[in-house]
Amino acid sequence: ERNIATLHRAGADLVMSYSSMGADAIFNALEQKNVVMVAEGLDVFRFAAPPALHGRTLADSRIREDTGCLVLAIETDGQVDVNPAPTTPIPPDAQMILIGTTESERKFMERFVRGRNKR
Repeated sequence: ERNIATLHRAGADLVMSYSSMGADAIFNALEQKNVVMVAEGLDVFRFAAPPALHGRTLADSRIREDTGCLVLAIETDGQVDVNPAPTTPIPPDAQMILIGTTESERKFMERFVRGRNKR
């Protein structure tokens, strides 16, 4: 943990802290969250498709460009479409599985979940 800043200054793009990852795993288990830490600062998270995205394609939604999140899969009626095509429309009853940083998750929530997207 104490070497993370030093490793970033030395040029590392990604540093994994076992203590942070372990603590995050414990908190996720205790709070029963739908977030999984893949590596330090990179999480996989799940959201019900926000109304602002219903019926829009992934390309039209600009999720990646505007938030930095990448849609890994779309789950509808128990069927999971892994690595969906950009032309895939987002159904109203879908669960979206995304990957991104804490900051990109915050941007996704601000733009789509909290109703700031008026398109």
